[in-house]
Amino acid sequence: MIEKKQKFLAGWEIYFENIETAIAFLKTHGVDKEGFMFFKEAQKALEFEIEGNKLIKGYKHHNDIKELVWENVNLPISDWTDHKVFLMEKDPKGTHRIGGSIPQKLILPKHSELSAKFQYIGTLDCTDPYFNWINMNELHIVFPVNECYGGVYLDYSNPLKPQLIEDLTDPDDWYESIDEGIQTEYSQVNFKTTNVLDVSKFNQREALLCGVPLWYQFPHVPKCPISNEPMRFICSIESDKDIRAVNNERNEILIFEDMGHLMLFYNPVTKILFANVEH
Repeated sequence: MIEKKQKFLAGWEIYFENIETAIAFLKTHGVDKEGFMFFKEAQKALEFEIEGNKLIKGYKHHNDIKELVWENVNLPISDWTDHKVFLMEKDPKGTHRIGGSIPQKLILPKHSELSAKFQYIGTLDCTDPYFNWINMNELHIVFPVNECYGGVYLDYSNPLKPQLIEDLTDPDDWYESIDEGIQTEYSQVNFKTTNVLDVSKFNQREALLCGVPLWYQFPHVPKCPISNEPMRFICSIESDKDIRAVNNERNEILIFEDMGHLMLFYNPVTKILFANVEH
């Protein structure tokens, strides 16, 4: 007898006609009931009734509205991991930090066609149980804030010397920078992880989303260029008016394009990170 089960997904934009992107969505956006409740209030979420690899009924939820969207659809995979949704909220005693001085031994990436320098964005404490799957003590986040909005792949084989994978970064996608050669330092704000999923804090940019991505544009789950598998989501770093440049008047605050957010994905086996701006 085929087992019946209920599965939940964060977000709603899945198109079964495209098998590759559908598989990436399922593998990245599977959540437990708590994550489902958060996403259906913060944005939208899906509830699936499944038998084997058949989607018997698929519902889209937004707040208290429940809409039947699919019936009797063949799924490209029959099971996937349910990821834990959690937040990072501002806390002076938190072990994660956005902004602050560049760690002494960290060497920032460079590229001959890049106008703006890579900037130090912050550091995640990967001894935190929520992030220990990353398999390094600290993840130093770097990104050329005024360029490469389409994303960059970085090799973290040496956590203190991340290397830009140049042949996977399209220079035509890069924006002309007004801050050529400037190394910006941002004021430091500390964060702590929490499993209390406070939608109002998230909406007010007082907390960063971790575990499962929330897309404002069409979902684009990156594939690891080595394993060819969908990469695991780490967190989103928001543009933040409280994180101010301390040595660059033109960059008054930490801002990604038009108050967007920096999305981070990682493969702990290949040690490849993908970072891109979404808004």
